[in-house]
Amino acid sequence: MGVCESGPRFRARSCNGKIVSARYFSVGAQLCLCTSRDFLSPFDAIGHGRIAVYKAIYPDVGTLADVVSAIDQAARDGVDVLTLSIGPDEPPTETPTFLNVLDMFLLYARKAGVFVVQTAGNKGPGPATVVSFGPWVMGVGASTTNQSYVSTLITGDGQEIHGVGLSGSTFGNGLLQFKLVSARDAMMKNNGTFPTRYVEECQHPEALDPAVVQGSIVICTFSAGFYNGTSTVPAILDAAEVLGFIGFALVANPVFGDIIAVPLPFSIPGIIIPRLADAQHTMKSKPLEMLEALSPDMEAEQPSEKEE
Repeated sequence: MGVCESGPRFRARSCNGKIVSARYFSVGAQLCLCTSRDFLSPFDAIGHGRIAVYKAIYPDVGTLADVVSAIDQAARDGVDVLTLSIGPDEPPTETPTFLNVLDMFLLYARKAGVFVVQTAGNKGPGPATVVSFGPWVMGVGASTTNQSYVSTLITGDGQEIHGVGLSGSTFGNGLLQFKLVSARDAMMKNNGTFPTRYVEECQHPEALDPAVVQGSIVICTFSAGFYNGTSTVPAILDAAEVLGFIGFALVANPVFGDIIAVPLPFSIPGIIIPRLADAQHTMKSKPLEMLEALSPDMEAEQPSEKEE
């Protein structure tokens, strides 16, 4: 999207995944330009654009009191635009009244002349997941950069299951095959400590049978823990190191639908399969159906059907 025009003090590489376009227009102004401060490039010599930071959220805690204090201070400081990557955890279940504290403070900021931009929410792409809809606030959808990191799981019959991930290929670089195991089928016998819905997220190595998962590619499922933020991909990597996974696949769950997959660097071969339609292919099993990897991705042997 767009073009990155280079010139004095602005190189083409100044554009990146966040600044995706930079242009300048000077045909009408060239006769009046001052060469000491007017650069024929997107660079702003006067520096009209400035960023002020108001931190109110921390990795493990965030309070409404701190957030509204930051909003109030920003308005007092005279900022022109306030961008907020925050919002309620869930959309309202009843007709919104906009009488909650956050919406009221955003209204005060707008009345003070601050243009307020708020994230529409991070619960997408499902329906009815927007949490920012105050009439005095501009809601914007969450997005990502234009860089993609594609991983592909390929079956022995040539079927490709696409996803994202940053990792190397499985051992053998596509020449070897490995068993594909669902975490829910690898639960330790007679272990009532962990409900199945938690075991399938691959967060607790003590809940999985090492004899089943060692040397295998393990299917982990996006479930309630990932939805509410208590489960993480790094925890899968920790479990993989303890139990000796050869790789893993984190797949979408029919209960939660498609997910937004953020490509993270994996210490072992891994793939996140965010589309439910693709994820379901990993669970359609046939006896001894073999899976291979398309380098630099993953390879596996499909599990046999469970006997009733």
